[in-house]
Amino acid sequence: MAEKEASKILIEPSDKVVETLRLAMLDVGLDELIRRTGSSPDLVEKWINGEDWVPLDAVKEACAINRDRQDAPSHSKILSECTAGAKFRITAREEVEKPAAPVVGEVAPAKAEISAEGLKKPSAIAVRAGVSRQIARLAIALFIVPLLGAVVGFLMAGPLGAVTGTILSFAIVTAFAFLLLLPRKMREA
Repeated sequence: MAEKEASKILIEPSDKVVETLRLAMLDVGLDELIRRTGSSPDLVEKWINGEDWVPLDAVKEACAINRDRQDAPSHSKILSECTAGAKFRITAREEVEKPAAPVVGEVAPAKAEISAEGLKKPSAIAVRAGVSRQIARLAIALFIVPLLGAVVGFLMAGPLGAVTGTILSFAIVTAFAFLLLLPRKMREA
């Protein structure tokens, strides 16, 4: 299944990609390259001429072929160098499990359920942003409140009051922070 998904990744026909395919074709021949990539002669010809996006598997196979050549440049032997700076395109996955039912109405019921579910659940990015904000607020509170405690303690009792105010305010903020970080179920119990 991983091989099927990898064949759905396409790479733009950049100069490096086209050169890698041409070198591989010169080494093993057009027929062997077609056989190894599992493509048609028309597709391979389009790839070599830079007219069509190239599947990642075909570029990977061409790099493997070029590794045996001594005179080949390094960007035609190493996949990461060959595809550096190139744009990638991922095509839609095909569903093999169920055939799609013909749509009679305006909106297919399955699509309506998916979009409704998507609206109800918060996305992972939104959840992470909320957690990041909460952590930032907590860090600020753990810094600012003891600082304010030190200032108030210093104004009321001098240097010893500053130390006492810092320690007490830090203890209070830390206790509140742990209470806020506890899951809601544990706080309610």
